[in-house]
Amino acid sequence: MKTEIYVNKIIEDTGLTRKEIQNLVEDKKNELKGLISDEGALFIIAKELGVDIKGENKDLLKEIEIFISDITQNMKNITLYGRIKEIYKVNSFERSDGSKGYVGSFLLHDNTGDARIVLWDNQVNIFTESNFEKNEIIKIINGSAKKGKYGGMEIHVGSYGKVILSPEDVDYKKYPKITYDSINISDINLNLNSVSIEGKIIQLFPKKEFTRKDGELGKVQSLTLLDSSGSIRITF
Repeated sequence: MKTEIYVNKIIEDTGLTRKEIQNLVEDKKNELKGLISDEGALFIIAKELGVDIKGENKDLLKEIEIFISDITQNMKNITLYGRIKEIYKVNSFERSDGSKGYVGSFLLHDNTGDARIVLWDNQVNIFTESNFEKNEIIKIINGSAKKGKYGGMEIHVGSYGKVILSPEDVDYKKYPKITYDSINISDINLNLNSVSIEGKIIQLFPKKEFTRKDGELGKVQSLTLLDSSGSIRITF
């Protein structure tokens, strides 16, 4: 059995005891809410410990399909489905070695919540696909969970991950289309990832130019929006 092969290889490379490995397996299964087998847990543990398992079964990664509410900080090898709720811009940056990198993000929604998906380098090419738009179903493979700079959970997808638009292996009924209902301005709070509001523009501020960190020219403008509950400044 592969489980025994994995256990023996981990013992050989790390010096861990069989009991310690079993404890790691139970911890990993608990972390993933029981959505993975012993074999899948061992596969992930081996990778995290830097153990080179010959003939590793990459299909095991398909077992780790979870919902957004199940995600915890530092979780790895995440497979996730959902609908695109919001799309943010792609930015470029310069690495320490002088090479150029790219990062883009969007908000993913399932029935349990929202999560920001952060794509790196070649993964941002999906932003140019014609069907990369709000309410499209998307599949994330081999993502890693990290705490975002605003406190929320983010799923990062780099060179070892994959993003699939309109996947065939999904029950679309499990992911109903998102409805964008407007809320009152007075109901807006910092815990909301995104909002839809309607109102009357009562003040429009001049457009300003600024220089980004990468040297490119940017533009920013703001306005004040009013509804029956109050007013708010919007910057874009």
